[in-house]
Amino acid sequence: MILYAGQLDPMKGVDKLIEAFLISNNSFSKIKLMIAGHGYYDRYIFLAQQCIGWIYFMGNLDNDTFNKFYRFSDVGVIPSQCEQCTYVAIGMMQNKLPVIISDTPGLNELITHKITGLICRIQPHSSSQNLLEVDVTDLALQIQYKLVNNAEAKEKAYNQVSVYNSLINMGEATLDIYQKLNKGCD
Repeated sequence: MILYAGQLDPMKGVDKLIEAFLISNNSFSKIKLMIAGHGYYDRYIFLAQQCIGWIYFMGNLDNDTFNKFYRFSDVGVIPSQCEQCTYVAIGMMQNKLPVIISDTPGLNELITHKITGLICRIQPHSSSQNLLEVDVTDLALQIQYKLVNNAEAKEKAYNQVSVYNSLINMGEATLDIYQKLNKGCD
């Protein structure tokens, strides 16, 4: 089971995830893609028509339901074109769900490739050289790799997020930044 959780927005790369899933489905015929969140479903339902029965649109879910999905999924994928620190990735890691992310600033600071998760290459967007998008072929390869080598990053990712991305540590780091900025204004 592959899980995407977040907005269904062109900047989130859901279309590229569906394309990568279609490639991966040829090698792993029993995999399913669960897409949870709110946004522009019509666009993605059209893309998913080639895989009816393998791609499920779950709608917007509450946190408790997301946590249940994290626990029974095999891999979480965040193929965003741009992203700051994402609570979805942190939630996945806290629930020991292996994560594949795009190599965008913010996201790539959470993951060490092949240690705490996998990082997928990005490339210039097909319609605009000023934007980036996930390399679909590389994303499909990362998904296939993670489905075969599922257990290796679970504990390391959990330990990293428990130490560095706990609410207390993130709050203290944010306060430290504000205090440094405040001192600069004196």
